[in-house]
Amino acid sequence: MTSQFKLQGTVGPANDVEPRDSRKVKRALIELGFLEAPEDGATDFVDTSLLQGLKAFQKDNGLIADGVAKPGGPSERLIAAALAERDGVAPGTAFALSDSVGQKAANRPEDLRSLKRALAAAGQFPAEQAQDPTGRLDNDLALGIRAFQRDFNLKRDGALRPGGETERTLDRVVMPTLLAQAQKPAGAPAQQPGGATISWPAAKQVIKEPFGPRKQPLPGASKMHEAVDFKALLGTAIHSTQDGTVHTIGNEPASSGNFILIQNDDGSMSGYAHTGALPALRQGQRVRSGQKIGVSDKSGNITGPHLHYTYRPGTPARPATRGSAKVDPMTTQFKGMKPTP
Repeated sequence: MTSQFKLQGTVGPANDVEPRDSRKVKRALIELGFLEAPEDGATDFVDTSLLQGLKAFQKDNGLIADGVAKPGGPSERLIAAALAERDGVAPGTAFALSDSVGQKAANRPEDLRSLKRALAAAGQFPAEQAQDPTGRLDNDLALGIRAFQRDFNLKRDGALRPGGETERTLDRVVMPTLLAQAQKPAGAPAQQPGGATISWPAAKQVIKEPFGPRKQPLPGASKMHEAVDFKALLGTAIHSTQDGTVHTIGNEPASSGNFILIQNDDGSMSGYAHTGALPALRQGQRVRSGQKIGVSDKSGNITGPHLHYTYRPGTPARPATRGSAKVDPMTTQFKGMKPTP
């Protein structure tokens, strides 16, 4: 897994390099095409080929080509990001802006919160403030942006824009860290009355919008919110809440975006919207409680990535259908379960 690419010490021409770090860098550079695989296997020491390959990688990624990689440094982080991209993780999976950030920029609160969490993962923003970040462009954030730009040899203007160099570099850098956090297994399943084993659909249960009447619905959205919206970074692993069978994998661009419906074994039906199904998931497939079925995305009519979770009660004799009434899962399906903050 890409998140395992971490160095114990500095790798470079004038360092006492740990053999395992030398091997790790060589393997990564070989996999990424910056070093030819030797016929007799990678050696345990720093040689000319390693330094040349590392410098080529640094130059190709806009870094200072000094042939040095440090634990937590720009080269280590971008090698980990490149390995993630090689494994099929798309750009924008970990961090993406909806509008510009900086002095005299749009500075949307949700973008600023997301940016603070991403910079904290990159070590450029106080971790304790990133736990519940404010939606303001404050001094710590401004300093963190410039520090990140400095470390990664970017233009130090203290600003970001969607698709810009700083946003793209930050997404690549924090991707392995944030996805590793987001894809931790959901909380331990709980046994509910009737024998059904219930799991949370995501590792953390921070509610963005509860079930019930909306105060300010988006244009075209219903005033009644018949779901629970859980906060979820792009790429957060989504898990089946119960044992069941995949009923539908579909897309409704004007509302739910990509969605998955699962007919649970107890007759109820669970819905997971703004969620990209795993490529291997198929209609009619059996799934288990807690099994990963997809990842959060930002499809459909939404302001930012999250999981839109719906629950329709039913029984084996009278199973729920797509037309069945939706109820609040927090007071029914998840009743008595303790959320993981």
